[in-house]
Amino acid sequence: MQVTIEDLIAEEDKVAARVRFCGTHQGELEGLDPTGRRVESTGIVLSRIEGGKIAEDWANFDDLGLMRQLGAIPEPEEQAESLRWTGAQSSSGPYSPSCLEHLG
Repeated sequence: MQVTIEDLIAEEDKVAARVRFCGTHQGELEGLDPTGRRVESTGIVLSRIEGGKIAEDWANFDDLGLMRQLGAIPEPEEQAESLRWTGAQSSSGPYSPSCLEHLG
């Protein structure tokens, strides 16, 4: 699995990281047997630093998008046009160029 830190911001005792994960599902994940599928997901981690070490962590990842890519949760058959984002990129693809380099 490749992890890319796309943004890193620090202020006072907090550090925020926006990360992208990409790789191939080769081991058990959340009870799901390996699928061999290539996946890409994003997340944000906020950490509180104390004494030069991480004292607390808060994280939010696109688990729904990841499980859809793995086939564990079906894609909605139809999306209402009014709910569709026009400028946003779906977490299920297309893959970013940096991830494609490492996925082979």
